[in-house]
Order: sequence, then structure tokens, then C-alpha cells
Amino acid sequence: MPHAEQADGAGGFGPDQLVDEIAGAIRLGPSHMLGLFENLTKRYSVDRLKGDMVERVNLLLFMRPSSPILLPGQEPSTDAEEMREAEQTVRRLADLSPKITSEIRDVREDSAMAADFGVQELPVLLIAGRAKNRVRFVGTPRGNLFEGMLKAIWRASTGDDELPAEFVKDLGRVASDVYLRVFVSPTCPACKPVIDAALRMALTSSKVRADIIDATAFLDLADRFDVYGVPTTILNDRFSLGPVPEEMLLEAVIHASDPSYPAPQIPYVAYPSCGKL
Repeated sequence: MPHAEQADGAGGFGPDQLVDEIAGAIRLGPSHMLGLFENLTKRYSVDRLKGDMVERVNLLLFMRPSSPILLPGQEPSTDAEEMREAEQTVRRLADLSPKITSEIRDVREDSAMAADFGVQELPVLLIAGRAKNRVRFVGTPRGNLFEGMLKAIWRASTGDDELPAEFVKDLGRVASDVYLRVFVSPTCPACKPVIDAALRMALTSSKVRADIIDATAFLDLADRFDVYGVPTTILNDRFSLGPVPEEMLLEAVIHASDPSYPAPQIPYVAYPSCGKL
């Protein structure tokens, strides 16, 4: 499970090591430079979890464990592997800091609790603490989703959403609850800023909930909402946005909460090639 391994084995990195890694990536070409910076970003986020946590954050995972017993010639199902990887990811994250706790729930045994949280797709990871379960990851967090999750955990613990004061003031204009289903892929770079924006809004405003959904793992759900490319954000299961800047997403959130607020003028933006489903 490469993503959990990156988290588990990450440590601090000094200037000399950084210079060596950059020099090596330059020799190997642009694609290696991109990979290096993505790796450094994740390692930086992991280091912050290890040293800068303030309040306790609980990771609540709902899943459906599979039987460890396989019949002769039977292969583990994709669904079973997804559940197992999600559980391993959550447990390893909890090992990073004493201020990260994990709670694994079997929906068959805790169906009432799952219903209370509105759990439908599995696996789903809820971030408690200051986030109060308004931040969820549907599917095993990989790539972009894993990086977003690391940042969300840190922000939920520290209370630092890294948002400009003016943005936070405008977010206060959200008049009623807004539910964001953010369909993304683990690998498309265009998804990163949308993931970040949605998570920060949900962490800052008690009226915003954000589900970050791996569209590549939940194609049926994507089809249900006519999602043909990522990133796509569905607001209150009615409005749909493609890849838009953070400020425009905020305007759409305010409009979804209060129809009297002018709807944003959304320009047509083609999905990047990496974002086509």
C-alpha cells in the first residue's frame, strides 16, 4: 500500500537532502521533478502531523470487512481490497501522532450509527474533532485525496484554515446548509485546488459539508450525477460546477444557500485530459 507507506516512513528532510533530491530529479527530467515536489508536499504534511498537532482528531471509518477465508481458486474481490487498504491507511495515520485516534466501524454491526451519519457508499472516512464530521473521503484516499486528507487532519487539529480574512468574511454569508459532493481523481493535478477549497470551506463554516469522492472508484455514483470529468462539484445535489477557481466556488456555495444571492457567471472551462472519465 504505497500511500500509507509514504506516510509511515516519512521523516524530516534537511537542506542537503533536499538539494540532492532536486539535483537527481533534474537529471531525470520534468516528470520526475513533478513527482519530487508532490512527494515533498506529502512529506511536509506528514511532518506537520507528527509535530504540530494541537487538538485531538478522530478518524472514523465505516467499512464492510470481508471474510479472510477464500474458497480454493477464489481471488480477493476488488471491494475487499479497497476496504482492507482503507483500514490500513487509517490505522497507520493514527500511528503518526498521539493526537490522532482511529475508529473502525463495520456497517453490518453498526448500521444504526452509519444511518445517523448518512453513510451510503463504502468505505467512507469521516474526520471528527473541529471538523465535526463535515469532511468526508469516499473511497480509499489515494494521491490527491491522500494529500488533501493530511492537510484536513492538520487543519482540523490546529484551527488554521490558511484562508484570507476577506474570504472567511464572505464565507460567513452562507445562509443555510450546503452539501458538496466533490468528484475527483487521485492523479489529475487540476483536482488539487478544488479539493483544497472545498475542505477549507467545510472546516471553516458549520454550514458546509464536503464529501471528496474518488470518481474512478465510484463510476456508478458519478454516472448518477452526470459527472463525465473531474474535478466536478455537485452542490446540494442540484447545481454542478466544473474546474473553477476558489472564489467562484465560494460564490456558488453562497448562491446555493441563498437563491437571492446572484448566481456566479461560470465561464465554460474544458476538463483537462487527465480529468476525463
